[in-house]
Amino acid sequence: GSPSIRRKHINLNSYARQQNQDYGPNYLLHDFRTAEGEVVNPYRILEVKRTADRKEIKQQYRKLSKMYHPDVVRHKDVLPGKCNDLSDVRDEWERVLLSYEILSDHRQRLKYDRHSTLCNIGHVVGWGVTNLASGISI
Repeated sequence: GSPSIRRKHINLNSYARQQNQDYGPNYLLHDFRTAEGEVVNPYRILEVKRTADRKEIKQQYRKLSKMYHPDVVRHKDVLPGKCNDLSDVRDEWERVLLSYEILSDHRQRLKYDRHSTLCNIGHVVGWGVTNLASGISI
């Protein structure tokens, strides 16, 4: 006979505690976090549309690199954007670099697009159910 197949059910909360990881609402975007744990939106950071091609992404990356690269900023009198000090510049540079790494790698970009869409659907569905339930009086 054929061997029976057992499916393992994983309780994400217990697994997260074992791994010391946070599986909150954005757990699918865990791979797209900065060192401080901030989930980046590479399209917003690089100021490109979701339909942007590699050339557009690279142009925006180069433009932002000239503004935020710590080696360039160190020699300027005025800090770029909303940065108040060199630490802010390094944080923004990390976001720009991570965003470019995500969008320039085909597999990473597909993974980000898929996971961010799933997270957004979860937020929308949760919002709709909450609002529907709040309109019911018993």
